[in-house]
Amino acid sequence: MSQESNDISRSGRFILHFQIQSLLESLTNVSASNSEITSVTREVVRKVRNDMLKITSGTSIESIPEINDDVTSADLLIIVALLNGTSKSFLSEEELATLASRTKAFIGGVAKAKETFGI
Repeated sequence: MSQESNDISRSGRFILHFQIQSLLESLTNVSASNSEITSVTREVVRKVRNDMLKITSGTSIESIPEINDDVTSADLLIIVALLNGTSKSFLSEEELATLASRTKAFIGGVAKAKETFGI
């Protein structure tokens, strides 16, 4: 396998992780506001779950339930949290360092906003 295809594959996992992480943040906000989930939300979660199944196998991922019309917002939140943790386990050390740096920058921004606005 060429170096180029390794980079593309890693990039695909990295992008998938960011998609799952963003979905988790969105579902957390939807849940906190008691908003209703829609068929579009279910379809997005179904897609990222299926994308994860394409890059991994075994009981750890296969035990994550399929998404159907009866899945509640709490169920979706738990499923996406599991997908988030699973996707993170596939990231390289470099990608994990990028995530850590991004988190540190975000926390620094929050602290600065709190200081600025006296929160």
